[in-house]
Amino acid sequence: MISRSKEDSFLTPDLTPLIDVTFLLLIFFLVSSVFKKEEQILKLILPQTLSGQKINSKNLNHHIQIESSGKILFESQILDLKSLEIKVPTLSTESSFKISADSKTSYDKVIQILDLLKKNNFHKVSLVTLKKGKKK
Repeated sequence: MISRSKEDSFLTPDLTPLIDVTFLLLIFFLVSSVFKKEEQILKLILPQTLSGQKINSKNLNHHIQIESSGKILFESQILDLKSLEIKVPTLSTESSFKISADSKTSYDKVIQILDLLKKNNFHKVSLVTLKKGKKK
């Protein structure tokens, strides 16, 4: 008879399939995850209102942010008004915009951007505000 040593009597499972499945699950979750875009890069203090209507921001294609100093952020790029005037006409007229302006932004700057959008036949424009009593 062949005698087996104690070391041979212990069976170890093959871990290769387990590691493969773990990596496949990891890849699946990374690929299927939706990463949220950074919404607000400029630090804005939004104006507050008592009335207003909540809108679905997923339906708004483009976001224009205006800082109190007059700095404009569009599509994650800091632009001046002249550059925005060149970029906006290249967009589809079915596009929609949300404008976030700091509460200390000059009224003139907001009107210039609204005028630019209207001049280029963009009619779906929303102004972002906070409800009174809420802090963002």
